[in-house]
Amino acid sequence: MNSPILSYLSSYGIDPAYIMIGLLVLILILFILYIRTLCRMKKFYRAYDRFMRGKDMESMEDTMIKPTGGFRSI
Repeated sequence: MNSPILSYLSSYGIDPAYIMIGLLVLILILFILYIRTLCRMKKFYRAYDRFMRGKDMESMEDTMIKPTGGFRSI
């Protein structure tokens, strides 16, 4: 097999197996980061869902009006 890519790599003394191993390591790292991101998104979604439901299942409007004392003064 006289591939131009293989001949280019062999001219610099690079074994194609090293490139394959490097790509496999990169894929493994990306997979681990993907799993980590999914876990963080799940945690974020739970916190967001709790926030949107409000304290003791109150509506969001009641949660917003209580701390400000109402919007009539604006």
